[in-house]
Amino acid sequence: MRNKRGLSYADWLVSISTFLIAIVFIFVLIKPKLEPVVERENVMVILENGFFGKANWEVKEFPVFIKQLDDVFVNNVGSVVAARVSVVLSSVYNYQWGYAGFEYAGGSGLTTLPGMVAFLDGSSFWVECTAGICTDKVFRVKAFPLTNTTGEQTEVALTCFPSNSSICDATLGATLTKEGMNEANVQSIKATDYYLLKQDLHFPQGKDFAIVVNDEKITNNPEPPQRANIVVKEVKTWFVNAQGVLTPATVRFSIW
Repeated sequence: MRNKRGLSYADWLVSISTFLIAIVFIFVLIKPKLEPVVERENVMVILENGFFGKANWEVKEFPVFIKQLDDVFVNNVGSVVAARVSVVLSSVYNYQWGYAGFEYAGGSGLTTLPGMVAFLDGSSFWVECTAGICTDKVFRVKAFPLTNTTGEQTEVALTCFPSNSSICDATLGATLTKEGMNEANVQSIKATDYYLLKQDLHFPQGKDFAIVVNDEKITNNPEPPQRANIVVKEVKTWFVNAQGVLTPATVRFSIW
């Protein structure tokens, strides 16, 4: 009886050991799939915010309403001077802007507005009348950033020269901001080394990612392992060019 009982105890110990080893083995196999959902979502937010922070820019459009603008006037010292309407776009961080021109009923450009001519000078944009007296002119000025900053507070100021409403009378409409991806920014991201981009985006070192824009892969990332748990998110957005034209785009983010 003692020998039989001893064998039973040995069998019991072997069975328990085998069971525990099997549990540990199964846990090791399925551990990647047990990653908390919250952690995956946080990593996706890091990737998405970092990418759009680099890819996006803002284009500003603001309408100008000219009730009257004479071509020239005589100033206080008797000189004949050109009258003008000036528009200046500035920001709290000295954000530099370029001007893509303006649109008006019937056309667009910088020098084709009937009876008027436009000029660019640094952060200033102004128009002058070339037809004696210009009345009831409406056009929309387009401005684009020379840096990639988005969300910066800007101010638009309109000035009549001279400040005499019988010679120069104009008002400024509400500014329209269009935000979207800049093609040049996206191509710059594509040209960046993957590991440098990963570091720049503050992406977790233990994970990897891939970014595809309109079916074009823009990250030179390593291929995911065969058993990797890949999380994918698609975002519908826009490309916006310097003229403010929006083009639909789809960005697909993958993390593992």
